[in-house]
Amino acid sequence: MKASDSFLSYPALVGYLTDLARLSNMPLPEERSGEATSYEKISRYDETFGYLDWAANNDNGSDTLRTEDGGYLAADLKGSGALVRIWSADPRRGHVKIYLDGSDRPAVDMPFADLFGTGGPPFHLPSLCYEASRGKNCYIPIPYQKSCRVVLYDDWGLYYHFGYLSFPPQTRVNSFSLPLDPEDLAALEKADRFLTHSLGCSPYSFADEETFQKCVRIPAGGRVTLLFSEGPGAVTGIRMTLGGLTERGEDWQALSSLALSAYWDGEASPSVFSTLGGFFCSVTGLSPSLSLPVGVREDKTLYSYWFMPFENGAEILLENNGARDYEISYEISSIPLSREEAADRLRFHAKWNRAADPVKNDRWPDALFLSTLGKGRFVGTSLHVYKAIGRGDPAYGPDWWWGEGDEKFFVDGERFPSWFGTGSEDYFGYAWGCWKPFSRPYHSQPFTNGGMFGVGNRLNNRFHIVDSVPFSSSFRGFLEKYHRDGYANWAFTNFWYLDREGVDPYRPVSLWERSSYYRIPYPQSASFLEGEELPIIEASGMLRAEVQTMEAFSSDCWSGGAQLFLMSERAGDYVKFWISIPAAGKYAFLFRLTAAPDYGIVQHALDGEGLGGAIDLFAPVVSRAEEYRAGPVALSPGLHELTARIVGKNEASRGYFYGLDYLKIEKA
Repeated sequence: MKASDSFLSYPALVGYLTDLARLSNMPLPEERSGEATSYEKISRYDETFGYLDWAANNDNGSDTLRTEDGGYLAADLKGSGALVRIWSADPRRGHVKIYLDGSDRPAVDMPFADLFGTGGPPFHLPSLCYEASRGKNCYIPIPYQKSCRVVLYDDWGLYYHFGYLSFPPQTRVNSFSLPLDPEDLAALEKADRFLTHSLGCSPYSFADEETFQKCVRIPAGGRVTLLFSEGPGAVTGIRMTLGGLTERGEDWQALSSLALSAYWDGEASPSVFSTLGGFFCSVTGLSPSLSLPVGVREDKTLYSYWFMPFENGAEILLENNGARDYEISYEISSIPLSREEAADRLRFHAKWNRAADPVKNDRWPDALFLSTLGKGRFVGTSLHVYKAIGRGDPAYGPDWWWGEGDEKFFVDGERFPSWFGTGSEDYFGYAWGCWKPFSRPYHSQPFTNGGMFGVGNRLNNRFHIVDSVPFSSSFRGFLEKYHRDGYANWAFTNFWYLDREGVDPYRPVSLWERSSYYRIPYPQSASFLEGEELPIIEASGMLRAEVQTMEAFSSDCWSGGAQLFLMSERAGDYVKFWISIPAAGKYAFLFRLTAAPDYGIVQHALDGEGLGGAIDLFAPVVSRAEEYRAGPVALSPGLHELTARIVGKNEASRGYFYGLDYLKIEKA
């Protein structure tokens, strides 16, 4: 919508769901976005005392303001705008009523749970109303001309976000009403079909688009120019495959070793600098993940469809900072632009950076992940978390998992953020810390290992397409970080658009900086493996997997002074590990386990087949059990899955816990 426009039709608003080129438009005066959420309302800013109760964490909505008829006032918005994203961790059968433009009759009145895929049209469209790893999401735009009040009624559920756009005052819209006009419903159905069937394909249909293809070999320490263009235009697509990768983990190394840079209009410092993995939101390897702007196809093709305009030329470089050569096949699509159109658009920025640990002040636990000055739009972030220690940080926070923190976006110098969330996983569109991978048009979790509380890697992506965050002078994005580096290490790749006079303070970083904060979860072959260092593939439910120091327990000596401690809660809980076998042959496995008054009965398995018998780990006092031998088993070389499953407990035991001190693998 241009400044001269005054009417925004519903099909035009629906177009925001898939129009990536729109994100490079200059923000209009008074164009805003924000979210009304269930964050705990005691968090506030005081002119005299600063930020008060800033780490309050009871965000379930129980303190939401009540209405005269007993409802919960979740949102009260003024002016012309639209709800564009609704999320909840646990929507139930209590009704949601959405009142528009001061009407006493709700435009939407249904059980809150029905918004997320089980309601009537249009709340049935599978790529706009859905569940993603226990999080419920709805992206049906709900426009209003004068005001919007959202009221939730008893037994509505737990936790909510209502994301919205605020339009310039001169904007006119037709307020939402059910049933939708056939033309409006058809626009939604068309967008839903594309988001259901065509992710990974270009969302553009430019008649003058051209594509350049090439295969290159980048030597260690070398650099190649992927694109050099003079004059005005826009990059509309980058697709790339990596050749010669044969072993698990090689893709992780390549995606960190290779760095992508882009220079627009002859600038001295790149507007884009990122690891290749960060740029394609796949730093944790080539796990298939299909989202609208970026992802990885099933055939391992990396793709990006961010719209990247330039007026006076563009240069895209790929640099190899690693120790081996890489073979790259790529294609870049672009379109010409008039010089006037190119000059009027924002420039695309993408930067890799580490979030600094927050300091103990009135803003704790806010961790700054993006700060930029000028006019632009924030359009997304990719967060890689490596949790090196299972327990919470004793100096910084309670025994929480890494993702407890809220997002807080401060736009144009505001004192209180217009975006204030309820938890990291909520911002990324899932819920309850669920470790199951998923990919959706606007968010994804392509890779996890270690379960919710486990030691390991997690990659979360969020793309602000329909809900971009426009700013006129500044944007500062924070995510609460309750654990210092060493307990939870964070690395972001941020995506935003910025005018050419804006300030992007982020500069290229070394290979060591971008690859030393995590461990690849695929082990090398070894005959002796510490339990606390075994890479976890997955764990059931919210099973805690922690590194537990053992000096306090009796006089027994645990190898390395620690064990992997699994706080299983019931029979059936399990954890899976990777182990690596160097060569084909028969191998025996020797487990050194812990026995204690609250430990269960465990059964091990290898690649799904039972490995030895069930082991009762009950003992009156905490102690090391004798080595337990299983096998021999005939195995092929490479990675294998080792599972520890709790199958019950001794009648005298108080629980179902499991502790692994070490594992020996011996060739028979």
